[in-house]
Amino acid sequence: MKTLLAFNETIALVGDIDGTIDTELLPLVNSDEELRKYFYQKYREAGHWATDADHIDFHRVGDLQQTENFAVNILETTPERIPIKVYTDEGSGLSVRAAFDPRTQRWVLAD
Repeated sequence: MKTLLAFNETIALVGDIDGTIDTELLPLVNSDEELRKYFYQKYREAGHWATDADHIDFHRVGDLQQTENFAVNILETTPERIPIKVYTDEGSGLSVRAAFDPRTQRWVLAD
């Protein structure tokens, strides 16, 4: 499923699970509610990261320990920096700062 990154009245900037950006024409709709339903059915929502940095920090879970009452304790995490890139579609004027995590296949917007 593709992730909605940005849109205007006619075009959506979307990212796929391979980290590729594409543009898609949006359907003609009569209301904002119809457009919201279309987005909900067709696209995943991107994560959000409020930062002015040039990267997003992800933490990879390393060792886990399960207790007697089945609770899980995280023993180790590994930080990983994913660079934020600017993706632009010249024709539509859409631009977005985002990062793609290939391990989780998730897009994150740098707000």
